[in-house]
Amino acid sequence: MANEALKRCSKCREDKPVGDFAKHKTNGYQAYCRPCSLAHSRAWAAANKEKKREHKMNSRHSDIERDRANRRRHYERHAERLREESSAT
Repeated sequence: MANEALKRCSKCREDKPVGDFAKHKTNGYQAYCRPCSLAHSRAWAAANKEKKREHKMNSRHSDIERDRANRRRHYERHAERLREESSAT
């Protein structure tokens, strides 16, 4: 563990292993660690319930065919595991 790189969280100001940060597609890793990011997201959602509901409804129904295709692809990739989980219940 001595070789693992550290990164400072912009929120809690603690140095943490880079594995505690979500990846960012343009600059490597997010600025906030996962626990701080989750707390921030939950606080925003609690303060903006109506906006969150609208966004969820709009994004879910914006492209139904794309959503169906994604679900089909997911099932095809994980069919065996999904069938096992389904039969176990």
